[in-house]
Amino acid sequence: MDTPTEARPRDNDQTGLKPILLRLVGFLLSRFGTLALCFFFTLAMLYNYVLPLNSLSYTKGIKGQDCGQMVWNLWFANEAITHGHNPYQTSMVYYPLGANLVHHTLAAGFFPVTFIVKLVTRGDPLYPIYSYRIIVLLSFTLILYFSYLLLRELGLTVLASATAAVAYTFSDFYILHVLHINHLAGFFIPLTALLLARFYKRPDSLNLIGAALIAAWAIYFTELTVYIYVGVILIALMMCALAHERSALRSRLRAAGRRRLIISASVFALIASPFIINLFTDSVRKPPPVEASHYSANLAGFFVPGQEPDEAGFYGAPYMTPLYGHAFHSLDSRITVGMGGFEVFVGFPLLILGLLAAIGSKKRWVRMCVVASLIFFALSLGPTLKILGTDTNIPMPYALLMHVPPFDSGRTPVRIVCIALFFLMIVGAEGFALFERFLRRRAGYRWASLIMLLLFAWTVAEVYSPTERREPFKPADLSRIVNGPVLNLPPAQSDGYAAMLQTFHHQPIATGYLARNNEAQWAYFADLKQAFDKGGAPFCAYVSQLGFRNIVISPGAVIAPYSFSTVPLDLDHCAINVIDLRATDSLSSGPAEAKPNGAEQPQGYPVLPTATRIDFGTNQADPYLWYGWSRREVSSRWTDRGRAALVFSLPQPKGRTKLTLLIFGGPFVAPGKLDAQRVQVELNDQPIANWTISRAEPQGRAIEIPVTVLREKNVLVFRLPDAASPRTLGVSEDWRLLGFNVQWIEID
Repeated sequence: MDTPTEARPRDNDQTGLKPILLRLVGFLLSRFGTLALCFFFTLAMLYNYVLPLNSLSYTKGIKGQDCGQMVWNLWFANEAITHGHNPYQTSMVYYPLGANLVHHTLAAGFFPVTFIVKLVTRGDPLYPIYSYRIIVLLSFTLILYFSYLLLRELGLTVLASATAAVAYTFSDFYILHVLHINHLAGFFIPLTALLLARFYKRPDSLNLIGAALIAAWAIYFTELTVYIYVGVILIALMMCALAHERSALRSRLRAAGRRRLIISASVFALIASPFIINLFTDSVRKPPPVEASHYSANLAGFFVPGQEPDEAGFYGAPYMTPLYGHAFHSLDSRITVGMGGFEVFVGFPLLILGLLAAIGSKKRWVRMCVVASLIFFALSLGPTLKILGTDTNIPMPYALLMHVPPFDSGRTPVRIVCIALFFLMIVGAEGFALFERFLRRRAGYRWASLIMLLLFAWTVAEVYSPTERREPFKPADLSRIVNGPVLNLPPAQSDGYAAMLQTFHHQPIATGYLARNNEAQWAYFADLKQAFDKGGAPFCAYVSQLGFRNIVISPGAVIAPYSFSTVPLDLDHCAINVIDLRATDSLSSGPAEAKPNGAEQPQGYPVLPTATRIDFGTNQADPYLWYGWSRREVSSRWTDRGRAALVFSLPQPKGRTKLTLLIFGGPFVAPGKLDAQRVQVELNDQPIANWTISRAEPQGRAIEIPVTVLREKNVLVFRLPDAASPRTLGVSEDWRLLGFNVQWIEID
């Protein structure tokens, strides 16, 4: 019997390949499918930034301190909230003063993530680090997802929306700040815009209430919230300035109804007011204006891919956009003031197609986004215009804005670029859509799709910035810590490593890492640092008086590039519990190392050639410095502790009984407050000079050194009992403990 025709397979049968592919495409274009696609795409782009979950992106240097701060933020917010405490008040840092964290980058809104992770891992001590890595993945996924949804809501094509969203999400700004979860909470920017766009289309919906809720909730995640508010106000003002848009906006507000408007305003006020009230009642020390100038964008940086600062905060690490290799090195190397392309580079596809839309699109909302983008780019340039290596000193709009709260507490106008890029993303997406329509008219659907896919691939390749895989984080051995406050040494005003250690030992600490300090905290730290710099037995007495029961000495590697020493602290005779983490620090690269018994020794004794002048204004002197020296200045270097030491080796001279040590320098004096400075010089524990100097002008001094005092390995020590801080004396804001300023030394 013949098989009935109805039973034979057909091309449109539901079991065929084509319907399966159509269903798959339909799923991927659905909201849930798009979210899943964004998640896996983000994971592929950021694999080593996320995995392994028990690792940190950075563990040393400036970025390592920031990572420590972020881990502490997640730990503290979770512990405070789950124990019913106010997460914006704490006595766990800056003990015994405590701190108000409303000006701090706490990102308390991420609490649900840390809470769930702690539950799932059954209280694993590393749960804040797991949460940190998960939040990185989650935040980038949401930036991409909400950006794509917004562009689709605006009527743009799938490929145009996807390409522009990728360009924005993985821009140099967000990749550079992959360690700052408060900046990664930038997903609130497209999310707020998405809800407002939906409200504009359907004013009788709940989208306005949702936008108010989200805009208020964002304040507990990120300081970028203020840019959202400014952006919304700016767009509203532009709409009010155009008669047609003003009429349309008025009709939307009428359609929403008074009740919905009142509920939206009430929701916003109810959620945001606790934070805002605390913000304006907390007094902190405002950063100096020079920082706003330093942390502002360089105009050339928008167009030139740049090199990322390395872990120590210096430039020269791999390019943020490795696609172009070193093609732009010559231009990038000329950007020496402000922030360059490593943070503000726009990206060529977005820039080119954004320019196309700015010229070719007649849509009002596109033109408004063009204006908004240009305004925010201008604000990101800071108080003055910087181009390549020149600060033109031409005033920019931010020069006025920086005096208006809350901008007067900020120091990084460059970060306004995130909202500028957001508006450029919208303009660029329109440019991609215009280009796609042009291609379809001229070359047909298939060729247009192929070229758009190539454009998408170019965008992905440009923003792809891989990083090396990080090793699992191994917590320091803190088993010897006893109950009671902890003093972390060397003292640092912003000590992210100390804060991260607290997540394991749970004891109050003397400092921490706050985004902004108040005057009391500054004064407290100045006293602590001065006691540390003076050194000796009085330091132990001072620490005991403050109630500290533990001293933890940080590994040298975590405080790079600045190297410190605990000499001349007399900790061997201190009754306080001392945990020296340097003894097990295999990564330490500082000028000294701690032996297992805790005794600190120089790492080397470089040869000091005779009849050779060692210039302290250059890096020539660096190998000889042990402890007690401040940063290098134009032609000299200050001592900044009660004792300062140099180390060197010297071949035993034959046929001579004496050598001459020449030192050219001058003391720190303040007439009427500090009239003279005593300088006592020792070589290998033997006194060789004792000066009392009242003239600040540098001059040369000669010291006769008996050959019998010299060793194969030599330590030259300056004792400075009168060293003082200019800030303490009311002379300047310099709080270093200044004693003697050395320009050069020479052994004749």
